[in-house]
Amino acid sequence: MPKELEELKQEYAEGKLEGIKDGLESFIRRYKAPIKQFSEQHKLSIDLGLRCYILLGRSIDTRKENLDQLEEIKKELWYRREENSALPESKIIKDWTEKYAAGWRDHRVMQIIYVYLQDKEKYLALLG
Repeated sequence: MPKELEELKQEYAEGKLEGIKDGLESFIRRYKAPIKQFSEQHKLSIDLGLRCYILLGRSIDTRKENLDQLEEIKKELWYRREENSALPESKIIKDWTEKYAAGWRDHRVMQIIYVYLQDKEKYLALLG
C-alpha cells in the first residue's frame, strides 16, 4: 500500500479527520444542485461527479482549510526560529508557501476523498 494511503488510514483511525466529515457533509448539502448538474452535464455517475467536483474545486471549506494551513505555518515559524531567531517572519512564510503549500493542498484533497470513500453511501444519500 502506498505510504500516503497508509498515513490517511492511520489519520482516519486516530480520528484526526473528524472535522473533514462535518465539512464534507455541509459541502454536499450546500452544493447539492451544482454537483448533480455537473454530474449530468459531464455524463458521470453521481459518485464520480461528486469526486470530480471536489477535485476540481480543491476545497470543501476554504475558511477552515486556510485556518488549518495557517496553523502549519505557525509551527514552521516556531521551528525555524528555534534554529535561527534572526530569520524574518515574512521569509519563513514565503519559504513555507513555496515549499509546502501545494503539497499541503494536495494532501487535504486526498484526505477529503478518503473520508468520502469511508462512508460513501451516507454522502451519496445526501444527494438523493
